[in-house]
Amino acid sequence: YHIESAVFTHTMMVCKQAENASYEVRIAALLHDIGKPSTRKVNPKNGRVSFFNHDAVSAFMALEIMNHLYLELTDDQKSHIFNLIALHTQIYKLTNKQLSEIGDVELVTNLIELGKADHGGRFHTAGEAVIPTIEEVFPELMSGVSSVKRSAQEKEVIVLVGLPNGGKSTYRNGKDSFIVSRDDCILAEAMLRDTIPYNESDYNNLWDKADQKNVDRLLQDRFKESKKWNNVIVDMTHMSKKSRRRSLSYYDSDYKKTCVVFLPDLLSICERNSKRKGKVIDNDIIQKMIRSFYPPTNAEFDEIVYIL
Repeated sequence: YHIESAVFTHTMMVCKQAENASYEVRIAALLHDIGKPSTRKVNPKNGRVSFFNHDAVSAFMALEIMNHLYLELTDDQKSHIFNLIALHTQIYKLTNKQLSEIGDVELVTNLIELGKADHGGRFHTAGEAVIPTIEEVFPELMSGVSSVKRSAQEKEVIVLVGLPNGGKSTYRNGKDSFIVSRDDCILAEAMLRDTIPYNESDYNNLWDKADQKNVDRLLQDRFKESKKWNNVIVDMTHMSKKSRRRSLSYYDSDYKKTCVVFLPDLLSICERNSKRKGKVIDNDIIQKMIRSFYPPTNAEFDEIVYIL
């Protein structure tokens, strides 16, 4: 539901507002609300329509579209547009300090531009939205004060972020790092219960039978053991800030904190999911994970890498 009659009408109005913006902002304007139809809910008590976390759903849906060759987008542009879409509602919610913690001046600049187009591309029944300027978010740009960079650390923890079947396990294979993985703890818990020998086709069965409290204890032990190593990879989905904060809480400032985000399009993930034996993730679970997603920021990590 939109006052403008439909999401499509609103989208065209936003595109009109953004017609002189950068290429990335124009693509984001076109795709920023494509997740609304699939997230539409009507409150039976008052008839109100909501689109909870449509921004994250829109961002993941946009990945497949951005792969079309005629758009001529580089991987850096795709990840930039992905983040613009995933964060586009936050421009109205976050304080200037919180926006500054995103840490990417170009991203925040384009986010402000997209926010203005989004707000301008609708009929309003209330007052103007308060959208800050880039100088208000990053006052150091005006003062000439550069941000302080942290010295290089000898230790590193790499936190993997992404949906199941996104390539996380392939990435970690062959690396000389200590691995922390909840899936590995499920296997260990099964061995402690002396169940059937593990293989890939047993995973769903092991998950169903696992005592999750025991798995939690094993995972905690694994985190503690990892601190004896200089290089650690934490292999879980980490879609929300809360889940990443929980994993990072084990590592102090001696560790460089790196985030690797895996962004294959949803079609590729579904194809991989259908071909796996014994570890098929229900589509409803994948959708729930998508709706919990919040892009990693420089407030959380020293470095963020995207793999598309």
